[in-house]
Amino acid sequence: DDEKEILYWLAIHREPISIANLKSDILTKTAQDNLSETLCSLQIKIPLEKSQQGKYFTIQPVLIEYITEKLITSVCQEIKIGKLQNFNNHALLHAQAKDYIRNTQSRIFIAPITQKLMDIFHGQQNLEKYLLFILENIRKTPLLPGYIGGNILNLFCYLKTNLKGYNFSYLTIKQAYLQGINLHNVNFSYSDLTQSIFTQSFGGIHALAFSPDGKLLAAGDSNGLVRLLKVPDGQQIATFQKHEWWVLSIAYSPNGEKLVSSSIDGKIKMWNVATRKCINNLEGHTNWIFSLTFSPDAQTIASGCNDHTIKLWDANTGECIQTLEKHKGWVLGVAFSPDGKTLASASADKTIKLWNVETFKCIRTLKGSKDGVWSVAFTPDGKKLASCGYERIIRLWNVKTGECDRELAGHQKEIKVLAFSPDGKTLASACFEPTVKFWNVETGECLATGKGHQTGIRTLAFCCDNKTVATGNNDQVLKLWDAQTGKCVKTFQGYTDQVWSVALSPDGKKIASSHLDYVVRMWDVETGECLQCLRGHKALIWSVVFSPDGKKIVSCGDDENIMVWDANSGSYWKCLLYPTQQYQGGIWTLAFSSCGQFLASAGQDATVKIWNLETEECRVLSGHQGWVWKVILSPDDRTLASSSDDQTIKIWDIDTGECLKTLRGHTKNVRSIAFSPDGKLLVSGSEDTTLKLWDVSTGECLKTLRGHKCLVWPVKFSANGKFIVSGAQNGRLKLWDASTGECWKTLKAHNEHISSVDCSGDSKTVISGSLDGTVKFWDIESSECWKTLRVPRPYEGMNITGVKGLTEGNKEVLKALGAVEDLG
Repeated sequence: DDEKEILYWLAIHREPISIANLKSDILTKTAQDNLSETLCSLQIKIPLEKSQQGKYFTIQPVLIEYITEKLITSVCQEIKIGKLQNFNNHALLHAQAKDYIRNTQSRIFIAPITQKLMDIFHGQQNLEKYLLFILENIRKTPLLPGYIGGNILNLFCYLKTNLKGYNFSYLTIKQAYLQGINLHNVNFSYSDLTQSIFTQSFGGIHALAFSPDGKLLAAGDSNGLVRLLKVPDGQQIATFQKHEWWVLSIAYSPNGEKLVSSSIDGKIKMWNVATRKCINNLEGHTNWIFSLTFSPDAQTIASGCNDHTIKLWDANTGECIQTLEKHKGWVLGVAFSPDGKTLASASADKTIKLWNVETFKCIRTLKGSKDGVWSVAFTPDGKKLASCGYERIIRLWNVKTGECDRELAGHQKEIKVLAFSPDGKTLASACFEPTVKFWNVETGECLATGKGHQTGIRTLAFCCDNKTVATGNNDQVLKLWDAQTGKCVKTFQGYTDQVWSVALSPDGKKIASSHLDYVVRMWDVETGECLQCLRGHKALIWSVVFSPDGKKIVSCGDDENIMVWDANSGSYWKCLLYPTQQYQGGIWTLAFSSCGQFLASAGQDATVKIWNLETEECRVLSGHQGWVWKVILSPDDRTLASSSDDQTIKIWDIDTGECLKTLRGHTKNVRSIAFSPDGKLLVSGSEDTTLKLWDVSTGECLKTLRGHKCLVWPVKFSANGKFIVSGAQNGRLKLWDASTGECWKTLKAHNEHISSVDCSGDSKTVISGSLDGTVKFWDIESSECWKTLRVPRPYEGMNITGVKGLTEGNKEVLKALGAVEDLG
């Protein structure tokens, strides 16, 4: 009856629910119309608990448990005998519920029902067959209102059923939670997918900003896109045309009419939020722009860059007003004081500087940090400034005196970002641990710690409601948190497959590739089959290499781990750990010695490390002044070369660790280097768009190879030493004559940035990996691509023809992830 139906819904929701939401859950119009009367009747029999002026209802915990048990028993019995009433009338799991509620529903309802049904039907296989039988029966009455379809799909997901090729056409699939679920070749044609949740198409989240009214959330990702999402449901309503690479910072103007974004590509774009159009490009920086902020009066924009400068821009004209140049390291964070008169900047040089915005003078330098400072934020009253960084401590500074009033400790790793609530009572901070912490500003007490991200948090934003905090990271997850409780309210899962490294085995039969999903994949070159997935990394994998004998694979990444694998079995062998508690940072490059005994690594801490694989002893080579992007060993194992953000290449003696030469000539970061097979030449590729050919013995630059129009990343000599291959940010591969320096072939190889290249031992094939998610094999002579490797996207081949309950924006996201729609 109606009263029992209401009690079941109150038990499912687990927390107070409004009459409006309760009404939307109920299927029949009669029961909806009678809801108020039913609640009054229940109130007489059972003490319903009310909250917020009687607008929200729930029942006492002891009754919730009793009614939950009754519903579980009823549903199992209904499925057993085939009379599906409560199973149809109630969504056992609410796909759109708050995360902690949905997780509770899964644990309290889905888990025990699944277990009881497996007992009833004697195993998972029989249960799956019977659930499919139910679906076939209800398909005879197309789009019958109810929750059976969604409930069954949620049961399949809990069972981890392989849904490839399943037919859910002409069914009502309400409240199905399908984030992170592969639905290859699943048929949803002409089904109703109202209130179901799917994976989204964004990449790693590196920048977040709430609109001033809190209704929209702007997210910048690793695809170079800025997306506008509705709060709190996460529905994507707009995508701004892309930057060339990762978006690192986003800021709304105080009136919400404009949005600015910055990127690794050194560009700042200004957007009209209403029209979604780019209305200005702010040009002047030449490298990574880590931070952006509007002045309170919306007239000025400040930007911080790894060129050690801060620029102030006219927000109306886009002109650069002033460049501030006192920092001696990367400028990682900028923030205006509430009155707009002071600008604070945080730097890798371990200082915070306060600037007079009118005179452009540095009025104070705050010292005391023992390592780089990532982020700064003023309290709303402007009296205090919070800072965080590599040191794992948050400092609260007195702006007037420049003294540190308080230190907040509790994070276990580097703190990337922090933000105050608009009322100034709460401070949120996020780190690479990965946790988000919420602090009482007045007392310094940690109020709550939010856990749920799998890798370090890259960005954080506080909403104007003083309650909601958004976080994002490179594992393609965006979360909304309740700042008062530390509970995760919503999780939005993105997906984009990017290939970051490729390596051909010495015998040419296998290829290893590393991906944005933190997996190393082993492929059979001849068949294109994925042989193994090597899982263990917890962050982006930057590099993967084979040992010279082909028996081992080594990988490294942002999780600061170097992992060694058995190349035949794919089993994990060991992890190389640098024995220090000091900051190490991401490891971005690896290289084996030709004898296979030594391994070189380098990355974010500006050092080169040489490992003995057997003893795990490590030597450290110091000298670079910036991140080290590439290390290589000479064919005779006597020297090592490294390239860096400091625009130099260093040649080292492997035995002594002495820096023999420093090669200068590039005007931007040097991303890649490679020795010729005889070790006499070295080629380098840079963000300045050029390649340079160097004489290793003299350090002389023999030639500068020009032709690329954007950042050059991977470079490689062919095995016979006759040509050089280079890959660029615009997806072009170029082949150069190693003796003349002439470009003799350009291939439009990929749709996105080329991240890695390798060459076959016979010098007939080039292999390229790209952020477009593909690995391609190119015949040098014909320029033909003779094989493409790609990991299937989550919804590859999923049929959404004629579906209901999805917006056009929803459909476009699904199609970007592989779904198909027959519009004929």
